[in-house]
Formats: sequence, C-alpha cells, structure tokens
Amino acid sequence: MQARLCFILVGLFWSNSLLFSQEIPLGTWRAHSSYQTAKSIAIGSQKIYCATSNGLFSLDKNDKSLETLSKISGLSNSNVAQLAYHEGSQSLLIVYQDSNIDILKGNTVKELSLIRDSPITSSKKINHIYFEGDFAYLSSDFGVIVLDMPQQIIKETWQNLGSGGTRIAIRAATISQDSVFLASENGILRAPKMRNLLDFNNWIFFTAAHGLPNALPQHIISRAGSIYLAFEQQGIYKYTHQHNWQPLILPSNSPIYNLELSQNKVLASLDAQVWEIDQADALHVISHPLMARIHSAKQDTQGNLWLADSQSGLLGNQRGDFEAYFPNGPARAEGRSISFGNGKIVATSGGFDANYNPLNQRFGFYQFEEGKWSNFNAFDARFSENIPPIKDLSQATFDARSRNWYFASFGEGVLIQKTDNTFEQLNLDSPTATWQADATGSLKITDITADASGGLWFVQHSVSAGQASLHYQNSEGGWRSFVPSFVAGRHPLDILIDFSQNKWIRLSPERGGGIWVFNETSNQSRYLSTQVNQGNLPSQRVNAFALDQNGQIWIGTDQGVAVFFSPNSIFDASVNAVTPIFDLRPLLRAEQVNAIAIDGGNRKWIGTNNGLWLFDEEGSTLIYHFTTQNSPLNTNQVLDLSIHPQTGEVFIRTQEGLISYRGTATAGASAHQNVKVFPNPVRPNFNGLVGISGLVNNANIKITDISGRLFYETKAEGGTASWDLTDYNGVRASAGIYLIFSSNFDGSETLVSKVAIVE
Repeated sequence: MQARLCFILVGLFWSNSLLFSQEIPLGTWRAHSSYQTAKSIAIGSQKIYCATSNGLFSLDKNDKSLETLSKISGLSNSNVAQLAYHEGSQSLLIVYQDSNIDILKGNTVKELSLIRDSPITSSKKINHIYFEGDFAYLSSDFGVIVLDMPQQIIKETWQNLGSGGTRIAIRAATISQDSVFLASENGILRAPKMRNLLDFNNWIFFTAAHGLPNALPQHIISRAGSIYLAFEQQGIYKYTHQHNWQPLILPSNSPIYNLELSQNKVLASLDAQVWEIDQADALHVISHPLMARIHSAKQDTQGNLWLADSQSGLLGNQRGDFEAYFPNGPARAEGRSISFGNGKIVATSGGFDANYNPLNQRFGFYQFEEGKWSNFNAFDARFSENIPPIKDLSQATFDARSRNWYFASFGEGVLIQKTDNTFEQLNLDSPTATWQADATGSLKITDITADASGGLWFVQHSVSAGQASLHYQNSEGGWRSFVPSFVAGRHPLDILIDFSQNKWIRLSPERGGGIWVFNETSNQSRYLSTQVNQGNLPSQRVNAFALDQNGQIWIGTDQGVAVFFSPNSIFDASVNAVTPIFDLRPLLRAEQVNAIAIDGGNRKWIGTNNGLWLFDEEGSTLIYHFTTQNSPLNTNQVLDLSIHPQTGEVFIRTQEGLISYRGTATAGASAHQNVKVFPNPVRPNFNGLVGISGLVNNANIKITDISGRLFYETKAEGGTASWDLTDYNGVRASAGIYLIFSSNFDGSETLVSKVAIVE
C-alpha cells in the first residue's frame, strides 16, 4: 500500500465582502471548480466540509469564511464521491470517484491508494461511509473495506458476499446490536459481528417473507436497536430485531437520495425537502425555497441543520433562516469550450455528444473577469444572471466591432449578449437570415467568428444535401450563404480566418473529417485531406487548429501535429502540410491532440489525451509537459484551451471541469506599457518566479545589482519576462536592490525598473 504525506497549503478564501485575487503568480495554478452543485457534507469540530461535482470547500462555523481544497492545496484529487468526519481521530475521510482515499487531519493529508491501484477489474466505486468506533466501513461495488482510522490503514475487505460467493455491489452498511447489515444490489444481508465476515456462508439474505417490498434497497442506517431502510420508490422501512420489516413512511414522488443518522435523528434527503424522523418515529417535513435537490443532510451539536443542495450549494440555518454558502466559481462543471475576448474568459456549458446528438443542457455560460466568475443561465435566478432559455451553447465569440458576445447553440441558433447585458436571439424566425432548418427542424450552429471588415461568419452542422452550412452577415446586416460541394462540408464544427481572410473550417471527424478552406472574394474552395498534394494531413480526424502570430495554421489530429506555413497559397495546385520534428520524430505523432492555443511568445500549448504540452515557437523544443503526476490536473485528457493574452493565464478544460496555469508569456506591444514587477518586494520565503510584465514585444532583459554588475540576462516571451532569482550559476540573489534594464531589438525603446529582495 502506498501512502503519501503532504501539508495543506493556505487555501483561497472567499466571502461576499472580500475582494477577489485578480492575478496569480507566474508558474502557479488556480482551480475553477463548481461549488454550487453540492452532493456530500461532513461536520467537523469547527468546520462544515462540502463536496461538489468537482470541488471541495469548508465553511468556518464561527466567522463564515470559506476555504477551497484541491490538488493545488495538497489533496490527491478534487473529484470527491463521499465525505465523512471521524470524531474519534478528528480527521476528515475523503473518498474520490476513482476510489482513491485521503485522510485530512489538521494540515496533514495521508493518501491511501491501495483500492484505486488494486488489480480488481470490476468497478471499485465506493458508495457509502459508516463509522463504528475506530473503524470506517466503506461500502463499494466489490464489497466492504474496513479502515482503521487512528492507524490510517485498511484492516480487511469483505468480498464476494453473494450467493455461492459471487461478487455483489454493496450500497451501504450499518451495525446494530450484535449484527452487521448491508444494503446490496441483491437485497439486505445480515451477519453476526463475531463471525468470520470474510466468508459468504456467514451472511444471510432477508426476503419478501420478512416483509420487504419487491425493490432494491438504496440506503440503510441504525438507531437505538432499530434499522431504517430506504428504497428509491418505496419509502422507508423499519426493523427492530424482533419483528419483520415494517413500512414506516409511504413512497414519495421524489427519490430518496440519502438516509443519514445525525444527532440521533434520521434525516432523509429528497428533491426539495428533508424528512426528519424523531426518536418517536414522527415525521417532520422541512422545506425552503433554496432547496432544489438535497443530497445530504446533517445536524450539528447545536441543533443546526446543514444540507448539500445540487443547485444552492451548502445550506445552513445556523442564523435562523436557511442561507446558501459556496465559493465563487462556474455554476456547473459541465463545459464545451473556453474563449477569450474583451478581457474575459468565457466558458460554454452545452453542445453535443460523440454522435452529434444535442445534450439538451440549459446551463448557459460562465464569464471570468478580474478573478471572479459570473454565471448566466435561465433556471437559477438567485445566483446567476438571467438569460433566454436557449439550450446547448457550444462556442462563444467576441465581436470587437459591435462589442457583443455571440454564442452558438447546437439546436436553437445564436444568442447575442450585448454590452448592456441584454440579450437577442437569432434563430429560424429571424427575418433576414438565409439559413434553413436541418432535417430535425433545428438550427445547429457550432461556431461563429468575425472578419476584418466587421462581418460575422456562422457554421451550421448537419445540413441536408444542397443546403448551406456556411453563413455570412456583413456589417450592414446583409446575409449570404454558401453550399459545400462535398459531403463532409455539410458537418462543420469550427471556423478561423487567416491573415489572407481565407476561412478555415474544421469538419466533423465522424462525417468525413478534414478541413474546408474557402474564400468568398475569389470564390475559391478547397478540401484538405490526408492525400498527398491535397493537404497531406496526418489524419482525417482533425480535432483542433490555431493561427499563430506568424500567420501559420497549426493543425491537431489524432495522430499528432501538422502546420501549413503559407496559408496564402492554400489554393495552389499542390499543397501539403509540414510535420514539425521533435526528438527526431514527427511532433506528438503518437498522441491524440484535442486543443491548440498560441501564447504571447508565439509558443504552442497543446492539449492531448496524455496531458498538456508547451513547445517553443517552432514546435522543436519541449518546455513543459503537465500530467496528473506532476501538476494539479485531475485527468490527463485536456479537451480545450484558451489564453488570457494580458496575463498569460492558460485556461484548461477537462472532463472534470476548469483549471488554469499562469504562463510566462503575454501579448507584447510596440512600446513599454504599465510595466509591473511582481512580487515586489520579494519576501524571504518566496520560491517562485519574479515577473516583469507590460514590456515591449520580445524585449531584451538585463538584471544587475545596484553597483551595475550584470547578474542575469534573458528575453521576454511577448510582453512578459520571468526571473527565478538566481544568477547564471544557479546561486540565489542575496538581499538588496536589483535594476532591470529592458529594451527592444534595436535599442530604440528602453526602460529601467527595480526590484527589492528583503531578508
């Protein structure tokens, strides 16, 4: 069994009255988890812990401060499945979706990876945590794991408890009097505590003859010699060791998501209410407008009720009425794309599945500006800005001419967010638009972009033969549409415009793939494929493309990367992509490339199924390769990328949500502008990078001590340079004042800054 000890770093704190940190230091990470979708809570001595769909945070019961916990702060993951607090050892047990376990005690985390790394080939999912004395009983899809909490070791595992020793999934466990009770996929099991619980022969099943309904149990708990059992559609049953199971509460229209014992009360979690069953088995129904779908309910020693709600985050009535608590973040973990414009990062939530079926999600979009997320959707008026109920927003584009944001909807056209935060929708009823419905009656717009003349280009997916898949609205509002001459062109996904105003359109890999290049002025059209002299792409499955600062088009496929160095000659008789060479091999030829982004230094950030890569301008030198092993990434599958050009922060979308990394390159300018050195002064315990931002593009940097002795020399990546506080020999700079000399390539633009290093 492997174990990892580490120390929790100081987390990020939020409250409604505090300002948000606008920037993070160079070379550091920032989590962007969704904290509203709460699903599990645990009550500690001073804190309430709350797990969400892709995050974890705590609330201090005294000052109401919020602290986020993640891989950045020392945990092994952020995708929590179950939480429970063990009073005896004063520790928080965290079970993740991949079956890994962390035990948080004070500021120390111990990782228990034995279950995750075990050779079990079936599901290892852990469904429930039950404490009895020093032990935690973890119910899983393969049995019950008994964990010694003070020793922080796995004591034993009960497996293959089904008939004849077959493997069965255990939903929950409890102990009452002299017996252990398990709710399983095959019914309720019971065994005496003193028997060998590893032997399936010592377990017996309750049957319908014992009064149980013909349904599968979901949750089981015990209180004062009685067992309480919840069925999803059959209500709650009770067993007293003397009589058969008896129905206690009739079925509800809402599923029972959880059944918990807290402060000697039985609490059942439902859609918009909580059932409280007192010691006399009397039912009290608790409801509130903030309740949407309760997944966990607990009571603290002061009698306060704490709830995990899938829409309102952590709910608590400590101050009388229920209040919602959650850190700032995107409203949902679900996402499709991330884009930059007008100083904002925008993430969309909907889209389509692998077969291009709409997801029918109405989670809207999320905007990140100056360190804070704002959410826009139609169903959550309390915590989001209201928008029209348009579904499956898949891409976002900022139009610098109109200052509007345009959102492509996979089914309902286009949503426009105007500068005054009002909204307009373009759809099949828009009077001047020339698009037509597809065979399903929908208008599936997958991407939008603006050209140099202020016109807008829209690509429409799944059009019928003879229908246009490319649409153009000029700056005066006139429309034109263009019909592809080949089948694959009927299924476009993304569009970009090169320096020659050619339109590059990425086509659905499952519908033929490749790239369609089109120029309406010259009326030229070309289909790029794997054929020699017709593109020579590494693969028809093109997953991403990007335009770099030199006007080159970088292509990402499921077999690596290719580049078109001269897009202006794309309509010549013969044209072939070039494959960059890295480590004597075609660049990332064995990797599935999902995303490409270009930073201010013209470097290439590439997202793959095997992590995030950063290469130099030519793609020949590897600068970083981030994976789950050496970074806070929760998964190696990077699906989309976007870079804030002014800060260099790289936003990364994975299946587990959003995370960002502040790179060392920003967009440069022709002159120095608002040059900033940070941190300044440099404190003794600082071990990161000092950044110099606002520089002239690709500035030459010389750093000297106060006497003028050259200490370090480097070159800016775009508008930012970084210094690791060491000289050429790796010796750390001593305390003092250091001068920073910056100039452009010919010395016509210069600036002197200074930084202080303190003891």
